[in-house]
Amino acid sequence: MRVFIIIIVCVFLSCKNEKKEVVAKIDTVPIKIETSSKGFAKIIIVNESKGNPISISRTKNYYNANQNLDRILSKKANDTISLLINRKEKIGVTTKNHIKKETILKPDDVIKININDNNLSINSNCKPPKIYSSLELKTLRKSFYEIDSSRPFKPHSTKYEKKAVIYPLNINYSNFKSKEDELFTFIDLLIKETNENKASLSKTTTKNNCNNQYSEELDLNLVKELGLLYSCSKNEKLESIITDYFSNLKLDDINLYEKTNIFIKRVILKNEKIKEKFKLKVNYGKAFDLSSNYTTFKPEIQAYLKLVCINQMMVQKDNKGSVLATINKFEKQYPNSFLTPQIQNYKSQLQRNTDMHPEGVLLVNHNSKQTTLDKYLKNNLGKVVYIDLWASWCLPCRHKMGDLKKLKEHYADKNVAFAYLSIDEYEKDWQQASIEEEINTNRNSFLIQNFKSSKFLKSLKIHSIPRYLLLDRNGEIIDENAPGPDAKELKELINKNLL
Repeated sequence: MRVFIIIIVCVFLSCKNEKKEVVAKIDTVPIKIETSSKGFAKIIIVNESKGNPISISRTKNYYNANQNLDRILSKKANDTISLLINRKEKIGVTTKNHIKKETILKPDDVIKININDNNLSINSNCKPPKIYSSLELKTLRKSFYEIDSSRPFKPHSTKYEKKAVIYPLNINYSNFKSKEDELFTFIDLLIKETNENKASLSKTTTKNNCNNQYSEELDLNLVKELGLLYSCSKNEKLESIITDYFSNLKLDDINLYEKTNIFIKRVILKNEKIKEKFKLKVNYGKAFDLSSNYTTFKPEIQAYLKLVCINQMMVQKDNKGSVLATINKFEKQYPNSFLTPQIQNYKSQLQRNTDMHPEGVLLVNHNSKQTTLDKYLKNNLGKVVYIDLWASWCLPCRHKMGDLKKLKEHYADKNVAFAYLSIDEYEKDWQQASIEEEINTNRNSFLIQNFKSSKFLKSLKIHSIPRYLLLDRNGEIIDENAPGPDAKELKELINKNLL
């Protein structure tokens, strides 16, 4: 079975199809609920690749929503790891030299991971089954899009994970509108063949052939492709098909989180993005509110959809006030939900960020006078403080300084202080850039002298700049990832804390 990773941004006009009805209906993967739902699974690791730690990631689902799913690292040649599993869970195994492989774990399972310099295998006796795909289906697919193998993109691999090569798509946008009957013939056949392949796998399941896992992946790939087709067509009938599928989704679907996120981005938001600090972000707060319109969803699925919105807001570091407001909405709608412990965990995370104290950050001003961030904030008690983390080499940072100048003028007669903290490695670069940006005479402009070693700055996880901090009149952090100086939300936050 070939699984393609797809990058695509589709913008297309809505259209309706009243001519052809889709006969096939998506069959959800049959899932058996274990009577003993919780238990430990054992992972046995044999690592013959020296200096190459194994990374194990855990996929979110409904029943592990309240568990700690942090990445697990194994640096031993021989290791055994036990994981508490609720019903079942998908894990991914990778290293810096091996692309991720996935498998499903259930309570009492024992799996073996073997790794050498050339290969990573999980239960080596587990062989992929044959998946049927007709020539007609392949031909129909090419009528709308095909993978461009001539332009491979190699994502940057991380310290513990090698990323798979990504191939872009060549999309025939006009056919989505002009060949609507053919589009639904394609959709009908796609659903039909997926259902037939899943049925075939369920009949031939044996102890070690992992057919259940491949059946789950077939189902996920179908949702991905239908989401892609909808994002290109915005066809109302196709939206109805996808929505109907989610109305019948089961809570213990192994890919529930990923499927739900696809539905949020492709269907609820129709690929809409919002721009913030030179980045395009998904408006999960809007999706949270719009999700209430899907009244055919089971209450538990709708609650989980809203939880995914909140989790993704946390992941993309949305404005803290917006996240808390969304959490409050959830708690009012679902006061005693199975998901309440996870909601409390989110609130605790946000509170920990608020409780961080900016101690031990060493600063120097343009006159070579040393101080600390803690002293600077004590000197500005009684004021709301907005901090701009920037560098001479960061063009987006410097571009935003014009907006920050306007913001300073707006609050010139208010109790608001604005500080520039550079993370430059070399003082001469900071000094020269400060002269060019006309902040070299600003008494609130500093160079951070211990950016790499400061515990406080490490706790902020500053992976990119520009980055902004907002603190209240008592020197406590309001938002450790505050909106940019041109954002309407920033003025609202500042005004609220000036009252």
